[in-house]
Amino acid sequence: MDRIDQYAKATMSEQSERPSNTSSVSPERQSAIATLIQQTRSLSSLPLSVGNELAFAVQTWTVALEDIPDHMLGPAWKRATKEHDWSKPFPAHALMPAYKALLLEDREKRQTLGGRRRDDTTRCRYCDDTGYVPIATYCPTGNEWYYPVYGCQCAATPISQRQAVQVRDCWERDDRGRWVPTSASESPKCRCAFCLRGGGR
Repeated sequence: MDRIDQYAKATMSEQSERPSNTSSVSPERQSAIATLIQQTRSLSSLPLSVGNELAFAVQTWTVALEDIPDHMLGPAWKRATKEHDWSKPFPAHALMPAYKALLLEDREKRQTLGGRRRDDTTRCRYCDDTGYVPIATYCPTGNEWYYPVYGCQCAATPISQRQAVQVRDCWERDDRGRWVPTSASESPKCRCAFCLRGGGR
């Protein structure tokens, strides 16, 4: 693993001066994603990616994994690869259900253990100190609700991943811990590919 990690970092360093759609992504995140790509190819008995091939793969994975925070990339990858059928290709988006499953398990564990009291001032009431908040988001293109995870505004979230989306006090949480706006007009702006392509709301 160390050899792959060093190889990925060295290859990504060679590509750093070229224009890329990942320019707004931190070098640390790009390096982490490059390492996951190389480890995935190794598990698939494929040759490691190099040069432009690796740079393109990093761009693709970066877009597919944009909702997964930095510190959860590794755990989500381990979960996804552990359950994957290696007779089939391993797509980047396979990490998303694994990540969501980890979030759900963590939330259930907190509820089982009791955790700290809700009125404990050392705990963020919006993200429960996880740093990330699932918020019901309305998609005007599909006329439906879905549940992406946003970076919280509290200290538990890395500054680079804090988002402008804030939970309103009038919103309620459902039985899975997700915040639900009182109406579609209060929903965060939809970020799905269709809404982004058409301008969204």
